[in-house]
Amino acid sequence: MKTTSMTGFGRATMVGTNKTYRLEIKTLNSKSLDVQWRWGDPWTPLETETLKTLQKELIRGKVTLSLYAEETTPKGAALSTGLQFQVLDEVWADWQRWLASKNQDPTNTVDLAQAWVHLATRHPLLYKNALQNNTDLFASSAEPDQATVAAFREALQEALALCKEFRFQEGQGIASVVLEYLGEIQGILDHIRNNESKKPHSVRQKIESFLNEWKNNQTLSGSFAPDPGRMEQEILFYLEKKDISEEIVRLQAHLHLAEQILKNDTEQGRKLGFVAQEMGREINTIGSKASDFEIQHRVVMAKEWLEKIKEQSANLL
Repeated sequence: MKTTSMTGFGRATMVGTNKTYRLEIKTLNSKSLDVQWRWGDPWTPLETETLKTLQKELIRGKVTLSLYAEETTPKGAALSTGLQFQVLDEVWADWQRWLASKNQDPTNTVDLAQAWVHLATRHPLLYKNALQNNTDLFASSAEPDQATVAAFREALQEALALCKEFRFQEGQGIASVVLEYLGEIQGILDHIRNNESKKPHSVRQKIESFLNEWKNNQTLSGSFAPDPGRMEQEILFYLEKKDISEEIVRLQAHLHLAEQILKNDTEQGRKLGFVAQEMGREINTIGSKASDFEIQHRVVMAKEWLEKIKEQSANLL
């Protein structure tokens, strides 16, 4: 069984001269392949090639492809971790302009001095690492070279492999759940079939009991005597009108087909959704024909399990 979900995640990294790129692929369920790109230059020229790869490997789903860059220290570059005095000067200049607009002297009160220290020491860039002599070979104005493209393709295949494995494991879990739901409906169908097999005998007994009671009551019967042949015709007409044997046979066939679909290697989500619709029609017909309360109760239970099957099939590839 190779049931595959449309929910997946894969991550890979590629290392540039001074940047480490993290490639992430996230997939959710969708009727077709819908790709969202979360990257910019210089990777945009690779979208056509990447799209073909995604179509081949993932087939369909809502796919988000993200590429994040993180600075790393290149060889020969010095790492400065001290205070960024330029940032401190800029914050001080902004503070002075703000005080001037309020006609305040920063040396007048201790509160203003404390406010300045509080503001300056919490600036997010005050202690940021700074790379000296740092140049980005993958700047937005430059296209990636052959080595970079090769590294990207390798990272893409690695992320896709992890994503597909995630999808497979997720699909196995869904298949097990769907098989349990199909088993519940099968149990309900067996119960309905047993009740249906007893139906002609019980109907005949009810009608004959009513006729015997009617005959024994002279006030009701009088001189009228029912025709036994006509009584047989009425019983057959009633049973034929309320007969659900065909619906039971078709529902059984749909249950078997659903199990076979889950065992096939082809796409299963759409097929299972179509079969679930047909199962719903048969279950509704059984409910409308059956006058027995027990059968109608079982029909309601079957509908509940069927809705769960539809929810799960919507996430299958």
